Amino acid sequence: MIYTLPGRLIFAAATLLLVFWLFWRSCPCELVAGPALPGPVNTEQIADWGFANTAGVCQLEVGRWIPLSVNLGCMADAQGHLYISCWVCERTY
Repeated sequence: MIYTLPGRLIFAAATLLLVFWLFWRSCPCELVAGPALPGPVNTEQIADWGFANTAGVCQLEVGRWIPLSVNLGCMADAQGHLYISCWVCERTY
């Protein structure tokens, strides 16, 4: 039983870790970075980023040793060049 103080502390710590892990796996969320993004890695150069104008948000994976993902605003100009900006700009420091 977990009715003893050490048992309750272990249960609370395990629950907190599980909640944190589930939250982290569901991000990137606004200012919180997420884990590596699922899906294949594209190694080919993209000539026309015009499709970025239809995306609500772009997710970019950064980091070499510990990959993290972030949400960014993205847009392309008429020549197909990609531009990125902050996603939650009013809370950017």
